[in-house]
Amino acid sequence: MKQIGVLISFLVVLSAQAQVYSYSNLYRVLKEQDSIFFERCFNECDLEYLNNHITEDLKFFHDQSGYQNKEVFLDNTLKYICSDFEKKPIRLLDENSLAVSPLFNNGKLYAAIQTGIHHFFLRQENKDDVWTSSAKFTHVWVIDDEKWKLSVVLSYNHNNELNESQNLEKDPFEEYIFSTYDYAYLSGKKLVVQNSVPKGGLKYTTDNTNKFYAVFWSRIINETNHSFQLRMNFSADSSVLYTSPYTYFNLYLPSAKMKEVSLDEFNYGLDLKSFLDENINKPTELNRKVHSNESFSFYVVAVFNRGVQGTLRSEITLQDQSIYYTVNEKKMQIGSIKQIIK
Repeated sequence: MKQIGVLISFLVVLSAQAQVYSYSNLYRVLKEQDSIFFERCFNECDLEYLNNHITEDLKFFHDQSGYQNKEVFLDNTLKYICSDFEKKPIRLLDENSLAVSPLFNNGKLYAAIQTGIHHFFLRQENKDDVWTSSAKFTHVWVIDDEKWKLSVVLSYNHNNELNESQNLEKDPFEEYIFSTYDYAYLSGKKLVVQNSVPKGGLKYTTDNTNKFYAVFWSRIINETNHSFQLRMNFSADSSVLYTSPYTYFNLYLPSAKMKEVSLDEFNYGLDLKSFLDENINKPTELNRKVHSNESFSFYVVAVFNRGVQGTLRSEITLQDQSIYYTVNEKKMQIGSIKQIIK
C-alpha cells in the first residue's frame, strides 16, 4: 500500500508540473476519450469496447477495493457495475477538474496523465439519479497501435457524505470558468488556479484612438495549511497576439475587489472606464498574501489595438515558484508565488 501511495503522489506532482492548456489538441482529445470511454464502458456497459480500450497489462488501484489486473477489473465491472440495470451505477465527470499532462520519449508523445474528480450516481427508471459518492482519479493513457488506451487507473479519496467542503451544490463561478489547474504539495493538499472566459469586447477610446478590451478574472484557492505570497506585475510594453494578425495588446491588474455577486454583471462588475482612464499605458501590479483555506479572485484586463480575430482565451498557470500568463498562444512570466514558512 505504501508503494501505491508513492505512485499516486508521483503521478499527481508530475501532472501538475507539465499540464497542457485546456484549449490544446491533446487536452481536447483526452477529454473526448474520457467522455466516450466512461459513457460506453461504465454507463452503457459496452464490455467489448472496454476490453479493446484498456491495455493487457492494465493496473487498477482503488482505495476501497484494492488492486486489480485486467482480468479482475473486467470481472468486477460485470459483477458490480453491469449486473443490475434496474439499479445502475452512473459516472459523471466534473469537467472543471480535468487536467492533462503529456509524456514524451525523445520528443515523441507516447502517453499522457489525466487527473480529475468524478461523481457516481444510482440510476433507476422514472426516478432522479441519486448521488452515491465522489472521488479523485489519475489515469495514464498510452498510445497503442495508434489508439489511446487506459494503462493505469487510480481511483481514490472516495467519500459518500456531503458536507460543506464536499458537496455538489453549484459553484457560482463554475459557468464562467475556462480552465482549472491543481498544483499538489507534499502535504497532499493543493493550490487550485481557475481562469475565466472573457467579458466585454467593446471599444474604449483614448486620445481619439479606439481600442478594444476584454475583462477576465482568475481565482486562487489555497487548500494547503500554509500561506502564499503572490506577486504579479504587467509592464506598460505591448505584446504581439500571434493568433490575430497585426494585433497588439497590453495587460492590466485592477485593484478593485472581485466579488461573487458581480459574476453576472457586465464586465464582471468592473468599472472599466474609470480604471482605464487612470491607468491606460501604465504598468500595474498585484502584491497579496493568500492565506491557508482562502479563496482570492482578481481581475485581469486586456486592451487591444484592434478587434481580435477568432476566439480569445487567457489563463494564469504556475511552474515551480513562477507565475505565467498566456493570452491565446502568447505566454509571459509575470511574477512569483512563494510559500510562507513560519
